Amino acid sequence: MVRPGARGAVLVATAHPDDETLAMGGTLAWLAHYGWQVTIVCATRGERGWIADPLLSTRDALGLVREQELRRAAQVLGAGDVCLLDFCDGTLSAIDRADLAGAFAAAIRRIRPQLVFTWGPDGGYGHPDHVAVCRAVTAAFQATARGQDDRRALYYFSVRPPAIMRGLRWLSHRLRRRPAASPPFRTPEWTTAIDVSAYRKARLEALRQHRTQIPADVWLRGVAALLAPRNHFAFSSVERFHRAYPPLRPGEPHEIGFWQQPRSGVERVPLAATRAIVGAGAPAIWAGPGAAPAGYGRSRISLRRQRMRSDTSSLSST
Repeated sequence: MVRPGARGAVLVATAHPDDETLAMGGTLAWLAHYGWQVTIVCATRGERGWIADPLLSTRDALGLVREQELRRAAQVLGAGDVCLLDFCDGTLSAIDRADLAGAFAAAIRRIRPQLVFTWGPDGGYGHPDHVAVCRAVTAAFQATARGQDDRRALYYFSVRPPAIMRGLRWLSHRLRRRPAASPPFRTPEWTTAIDVSAYRKARLEALRQHRTQIPADVWLRGVAALLAPRNHFAFSSVERFHRAYPPLRPGEPHEIGFWQQPRSGVERVPLAATRAIVGAGAPAIWAGPGAAPAGYGRSRISLRRQRMRSDTSSLSST
């Protein structure tokens, strides 16, 4: 049920507890701040994950402990609901693909989201469970299409530009004295960048809820631990996504907000207000094609430099 006054519903489909924070924690807080009703649908309880401190959980209890960690992190980020599908951790690539897709399709029909987020075809860093969730959610999204009236959008976690991802993987492997391995899947190019600098504290607090997975002394464990593939996502001021549906049209610029089908009554943010919001670190919501402001897709630093150049030229002209 979408709460009164909300912009609409968002479904975030993940494989494990902590995926939601590592992949898009800042964006979840951003969406909740702007009135979206966020639901996290997690395929497993992550019961086969590691245990950072044996005092936090036993192996048998880890699934229940991680479920509670997920619910606390969701509360920190402002997500309204959490749903777990009870599949077994580490087996998603081996189970019947139709069963997994059917479970996500049932969640989509129940929640009726306008925006759906999930892992991309590369699984972020090749994780088999993430890849399986991407395939299942994509199939579920297609199976629940509403024809010509379908106003939904599907986004993949894109995280960082491929060149940076390759560099971080190489550096991580070098520091661990392992040969660099090429990723098994091509990382999708990002189409959407969300400035989450205003929500970094919320994301960090949500990460702290996943105590079994994120050690309290992670900062003291060296650079290699921070650059591990699963941690590439959590330390950026910008979170990036790939818009899988509807795909970007030729010549359409990168987004600084999420796609919404234009329709009568849609509130558009004025250009001047959009620039002010972006400059303050909380990106405006883009209301569809044709609503993008000048400087669209640029960082706050780029916009600041553009204003400085404009001020300098105006002074020289006088």
